[in-house]
Amino acid sequence: LSEARSELDDARAALGAEQEARAAEQDAAVMLQAGVAELEASQDSADQKAAELNQLLTQQHEALSEARSELDDARAALGAEQEARAAEQDAAVMLQAGVAELEASQDSADQKAAELNQLLTQQHEALSEARSE
Repeated sequence: LSEARSELDDARAALGAEQEARAAEQDAAVMLQAGVAELEASQDSADQKAAELNQLLTQQHEALSEARSELDDARAALGAEQEARAAEQDAAVMLQAGVAELEASQDSADQKAAELNQLLTQQHEALSEARSE
């Protein structure tokens, strides 16, 4: 009987140890599941942050492209303005040259008119003298 009791106590102890092992196993499984869920949530959060960063990078890239385009437009406008100023300066130089040429031509015409007037005066004097003779 004593031996049976001892075996029964050993069986109860083994059963208790097995139940404790099962409980520990279940605890470990629950902790593992919680860890997996936490990792998945962390991964989801990381994925979300990566998507947000990717979106920000895309927006910055678009803004940079737009800024470059505006800079190119401004450079083109500046180039066109510089060309217009150069053309304006060329036109001013040509206008000044034309005015100088016209003034020279006018001076020449005035001189010729003065010469013709002098000739007419001389002819008129010669005609008057001839009439009086």
